[in-house]
This record gives sequence, structure tokens and C-alpha cells, in this order.
Amino acid sequence: MGFVAVGYPSRTNKRMKRIKDSNKKICTYNNNITEKNSNSSKQNAKRQKIENTEKVEMKIRYDGFNDLPPEIIEQIFVYSRIGNDFLTLNSYISSCIKPSFSLFKSIIWARYIISTNDSEKNLIISTNLFNNSRLSEFFIENLDIYLPKIKNFAYPEPFENIKSGNITDYPDHEEKIFFTDSVIKNFRLLNNHGSSFPPLLSFFKIQNPSDVLVSLIEWYFQESHNYSIDEFFSTLQVIWNIEENNVESVEPLLTIIRLLFTDGRIQNNLISILTGNSDYFKSSSHEQMKLALIERYIIEFHSSSDMVTAHLSDSYIWNLLNEISNIKLIDLFTKHGATPAFDQFF
Repeated sequence: MGFVAVGYPSRTNKRMKRIKDSNKKICTYNNNITEKNSNSSKQNAKRQKIENTEKVEMKIRYDGFNDLPPEIIEQIFVYSRIGNDFLTLNSYISSCIKPSFSLFKSIIWARYIISTNDSEKNLIISTNLFNNSRLSEFFIENLDIYLPKIKNFAYPEPFENIKSGNITDYPDHEEKIFFTDSVIKNFRLLNNHGSSFPPLLSFFKIQNPSDVLVSLIEWYFQESHNYSIDEFFSTLQVIWNIEENNVESVEPLLTIIRLLFTDGRIQNNLISILTGNSDYFKSSSHEQMKLALIERYIIEFHSSSDMVTAHLSDSYIWNLLNEISNIKLIDLFTKHGATPAFDQFF
């Protein structure tokens, strides 16, 4: 008879069919509806009609970030300067923004470089670039890409003036500007890419080279790392070369003497460094190793006649040597030409 239970049709209700085309508008209806059934024997001739007792609600599907390709997501991140909050919106966006050559290159060109003639030549680069450790490391690693096109570097304020058109012509590098601390005191960067710095010396100088040398010496002997003594001296040489060996202060030499012979707090770390570089030293004695380090430092950075007179014979150096009272250390300085004043011994 067509009914299993009285009053309820056994046939599946097919009035609401799923709309397969996603571009069509999706209609939803409230449940409060009535239907007028036509004669069930003439279903092909007549269709069921739906009466809506309330207004139909229209829902339109909008495309979101998740529908965009990764390349577009990356460009939005680069040019909008939204920041890291953009990465936390959802997992898809986070998966699109990964550290890569193309991403770093795009950020540098979009945010820190302008051209004075609307081409990829005569570039002005903002020193703000060096405040970001990852971008500055990428820039120095790939310096050969940028160097032939660089006209000058500019501090943030003049850079923004050039960008806004308030300055129409920025001069060539008439005067060197200072390296930021985020670069020159990034000793891992100096260790890993010291050979990349010489081309930058026509643009930059160090504001306080003695302070940088002291910080480097303290970092090497106080922090945990796996850099060899040869790498340590190579990094020292990078800084000395930037300043063309014109470091006038004796503070770096005082610092390395104090750390090696008077600072008991670093002895465990110092022993680890010395034993880790045992192949470098001819002696297994820790004291002989420390003397060898001091001697190499003197030979590489204080061997010129001017340095011997100004540094090795300096009164502060000899006050410290007398305080330490290590005869072998004193003999080492006199061996390399130090001539302390007579009253330094009394």
C-alpha cells in the first residue's frame, strides 16, 4: 500500500538535494515549512512544492587565505609588514612562510633597499637591515649579489627621506658609517663569514674597536661554543683589519691577561677550550698553553715597534703583571721588547 507505518511514507524524502556547484548560492530554509503533495501516482508530471513561512536566508561562500597559493601568501607577508602575528593565524599560513632564500631576498628588496634611478643599480641600503640577525647574516652570506649594485648605505632617517622623495640624490659614500652592534658584536657571524667583511670596509667603520675586541675576548673564553683558537684569532684579525691596526687602547690585552691568569670563574670553561685545542699546543701544561696564547696575541697584534712602545710597555700592563707575579709571563713580555719604567718594579 506504500505505507509501512500509517501516515509516514517509506520513500526517502528527496526534496533537499545537495548543490554540487560550489559557485552557486546556497539556500537554507527554516524547518517551519509545509508541503502540498500532489497525486503520488503522477510524480513525473508534478513536483512537490515548498511553501516558506519565513524569509529565505542566503549564504555565500567567500574565498579566504587558505584558498590562495603559497607564493601569494608569501608576498602578502613581505609587503604588508604584518609581522609574526600573521604566521599564527592558521597552520596553512604558517606552512607557507618558511625561512628560505626567496623569502629573505624578497624581504630585503621590499623593506631595506631603494634605487635612485628606478633600476637594480645605484642601490641605497638601510642600516636597519643589520638590526635583524637572520637577515643581516643572509645579506653578508650573499653579499656578491648586492655589492656590485650598492651606491651607499644610509641610516634609517635619511633612508626614509629618500624613499618618500624628500631627498632626491643621496651622495656617494664620502664618509664611512658605523657598523651596528648587532653585526660587529655578532661573533658567530664574524667567525663564520669573516672573509665577507673586507668588501664592506669602504662603507663602514667601527665606533669603538677596543670595546668590540674586549667583548669578543670575553665571549670566547666565557661562553660555550666549539670554535677553535685559530678561528678566534681569525675573528680578532677581522676587527683589526677593519680599523687598519689602529687600535690604540691596551684594554683588549689587559682583558686577555686577566681572563687567562686571574679570573677563577672561567677556569672550567678555559680548561675545556685549552684541552679541546690540544693539537694546537706543543705542551700539555695548562700554564704553558696560556703563555702560548698570550705570545700569539702579542706577535699578531703588538709586534710593530709602535705597538711595543705604546702597549707592551704600558704602565697598566705592568701593574697587572706585577699583581699576577708570574715570572714566565713577565719574561714573555720582555722577550718581545717591553721596556717598563724603572719604578714599575718598586
